[in-house]
Amino acid sequence: MAHRTLVLVALALAAHLDAIPRSLPRGALPRRQDTSTKIIGGHEAAEGQLPYQSRVGELPGEGVGEVGSTSVAAWSSHRTLCVTAAHCVEGGDPTSPSGLRVVAGGLDLGTLEASEQVGEINFIIEHPFYSPITFENDIALLRLETPLLYTESVGQLELPQPQQNFTGEVCRVSGWGQTSEGGTLSSILLYTDLPVLSDEMCEESYVQDELFPSMLCVGGAAAAGVGSCHGDSGGPLACGSVLTGLVSWGYGCARPEYPGVYTEVSYFVDWIASHTRR
Repeated sequence: MAHRTLVLVALALAAHLDAIPRSLPRGALPRRQDTSTKIIGGHEAAEGQLPYQSRVGELPGEGVGEVGSTSVAAWSSHRTLCVTAAHCVEGGDPTSPSGLRVVAGGLDLGTLEASEQVGEINFIIEHPFYSPITFENDIALLRLETPLLYTESVGQLELPQPQQNFTGEVCRVSGWGQTSEGGTLSSILLYTDLPVLSDEMCEESYVQDELFPSMLCVGGAAAAGVGSCHGDSGGPLACGSVLTGLVSWGYGCARPEYPGVYTEVSYFVDWIASHTRR
């Protein structure tokens, strides 16, 4: 692949529940915990600082919802294809997404900002081998009715190379999730920087769970209680200008003994590309 493909990342609010994935699928409760719905120990984002970040909602106008939240990424070639975690859209009708929309370019959930753009979702493509039990292949695509217009507040990330390894890099996760385990959601977009752990370190933390090569771990003891929480599901993990991971699952929020588990996007580059050519 001679060039990288660019993506725009968006995030939505997730329901606040313990012992489930980081956002609630509509109509289903996964068996693992979703621990990344909000950023713990994060910093407030400035306008234009995270232009790839957006959110998904069901309410008209601002796209702010209390359930079914997710993070998405829009494909820059035609700006109408988005990527998120599959558990965020599990249980929905793929051909009739019930008024779901992407809101890009905003920072404050309580304010209708001039920089915001809204894109209606008209089709959902869930990975055919996604497992709601193990969260293997926790990735889905959202097709928008109309393209987004790139501005200083609405932008994109590059896709990684297939199988690209980011172990040891410090990367950025962002969202509107809880700021403490069991706490309230943030109304302001927050971000924090966390190290990507090796597969061996990840397996040591989750000895009772089945992990897959398409998963990566972030944070843990090296992050000193900083990380994602409930409400950040499907949101972006950006290593520089590259979309490296999607918030997927974990135990609790920012616990030193349990790093966050993310979908490793480099394992799905070919699958994503296959849907951009249609």
